[in-house]
Amino acid sequence: MTTWLEILTAPVALTGWALLLLCVRWVGLQAAGRTRWLLMALTVGYFLVAAPFGANLAVAWLESRAAPAADCLAPGPDAVFIVLAGGITGAPRSEQEFWSLKEASARRTFEAVALAEKHPGSTIVMSGGAGDTVREADLMRALATRLGIAPARIEVERNSTSTLESAEILARRSELWIRGQPFLVTSAMHMPRAVGAFRAAGIQVCAHPVDFRWVRPAPHEAFIPQVSALEKSTRAIHEIAGLLAYSLGVSPR
Repeated sequence: MTTWLEILTAPVALTGWALLLLCVRWVGLQAAGRTRWLLMALTVGYFLVAAPFGANLAVAWLESRAAPAADCLAPGPDAVFIVLAGGITGAPRSEQEFWSLKEASARRTFEAVALAEKHPGSTIVMSGGAGDTVREADLMRALATRLGIAPARIEVERNSTSTLESAEILARRSELWIRGQPFLVTSAMHMPRAVGAFRAAGIQVCAHPVDFRWVRPAPHEAFIPQVSALEKSTRAIHEIAGLLAYSLGVSPR
């Protein structure tokens, strides 16, 4: 368990304290001029992205947009669950090296297995091409199989390297969409951009968000910079930038 002293003295927190000290030092210097205001803006921006309060606000905004559309029904017995990969680490040499899956990939796979168990006639489509000989989708398929899903119920798309590519490649596999309503399984923070990409490619998916990351920060930690908050902000900024690009007609890879 992380102690209070460890939180206060972590490098990400010390950076924040250093910025605050510089602001206090320069606030009374008339000669500082624009530099003073630039430093103050940098400090405020740093605390917004590195402290739990600001990071969780961004996460909450994204996850609030992840709900299924009003015209989406509950999954039927022949539903198709599209599971987007969330990354791998290292260079796995075997499909059984499940520890190479990043946490988001594992969480999405676990949820797909639970859905498949509830709907015995459904199909799972694992999508993700990061990796070399063994790729994200290969690991996710192997994990789902190890957890009891019959291999015949799992389809794999292992060539895409982005959400947009996943949508474009799967849109060409029309044989999948005659089986049942497609449901998109991905992290809640990623869902708004993912749904936009798939619907733009012509696949009218229904959202099934998992891996919710918003938490209510403890009052005594809400404004202390932390690595976990910085990681959340990094992901949130990536998703928000992607949504902005889509709204401007740009197709980020």
